Amino acid sequence: SVYGIVYCDGAGLPGVQVSDGYEIAVTDANGIYQLQSEKKNRMVFITIPSGYMPRTTGVQVSFFQTLKNPSNVAERKDFELFKTPDQTNHTMMFFGDMHLANRTNDRNQFAKFSKEIGKYVSTHGGDQLFATTLGDMTWDLYWYDKNYTFTNYLSDINQNVSGLTVFHTMGNHDHDMNAVGDWDTALAFKQKVCPNYYSLNIGGVHYVVLDDIECTNAKASKTDGSVRTYNTKVVNDDLEWLKKDLAFVPKSTPVVVCMHAPLYNQNGGNAISNASELTACFSGFTNVLFEPGHSHKIWNVNKGAIRENNSGAICGAWWWAGKYFPTLNLAQDGAPNGYRILEVKGKTLSSRFKAIGRDGGDITPTVF
Repeated sequence: SVYGIVYCDGAGLPGVQVSDGYEIAVTDANGIYQLQSEKKNRMVFITIPSGYMPRTTGVQVSFFQTLKNPSNVAERKDFELFKTPDQTNHTMMFFGDMHLANRTNDRNQFAKFSKEIGKYVSTHGGDQLFATTLGDMTWDLYWYDKNYTFTNYLSDINQNVSGLTVFHTMGNHDHDMNAVGDWDTALAFKQKVCPNYYSLNIGGVHYVVLDDIECTNAKASKTDGSVRTYNTKVVNDDLEWLKKDLAFVPKSTPVVVCMHAPLYNQNGGNAISNASELTACFSGFTNVLFEPGHSHKIWNVNKGAIRENNSGAICGAWWWAGKYFPTLNLAQDGAPNGYRILEVKGKTLSSRFKAIGRDGGDITPTVF
């Protein structure tokens, strides 16, 4: 029901995974794929192969396309890829919890953060640079109250940042509270930003983006946050897709998992309700790093083959401190607002937290 070609420089690329979020097809020797899809997700996406990138629009990456026909009508979706310089050594930045809502002077504070990122990009022009948000780029309540939506967020980041490829993760505040249940609340994100779970390969690292927010609200409201309920959980459809995705990945490959809510709490116990089911998917893998947001705090958990870094928040404590004290924006744990920088050299991952606006304020890097 869905077919097409994945190509570069006019030639088909073999071995590229193509998915509708449920089934995964692989391109043949000519770069052609055929996917029997029920089109429930209304989209198809590729797992970007190492050494290639799709076309980008501003900071966004065109690795997915929308499906419009019913499942009994076949439609063609082609994907063009472009060769990149060697990605063996690359940098991935993680941007947690921006919470842009057109309040607390947040957009001006965000512009300062964007300038810092722009400076980093300009001074590392020869490097392979990427970023992944960790959810809550916006704040669903203020889509309506302040008229600040995904469209405004994408406009703001595109106006302030260039030369950086950015992938996105879905957070609890990226669900539409004016809808009901887990499926409908996620539609706005999928229509405006990207799929809510997917994967890609950069250099020798396999990156996975997951949605670990299960909305349970049974009543819609534009203004009353009390009806906004959710579980921190990777739902079964996502888990089944993840198992299929990881079947293509050698166990020795470093895997970096981006999701919004932490896998573990500060005591090292399970934080999401089906943590054991999720970690079981990585059985046999020797180097798995989780990168969540949500907490607005910084802590690390090391369980051997599986580790987790909580990366704080771009907004600190929802931009409040920065509104009144421009040089002192703090999160709940007293840490400054900031982001994490993951430097990859082959299969060695070196991670550090960077405080925004503090050139000498890096927390000591931890090498895994």
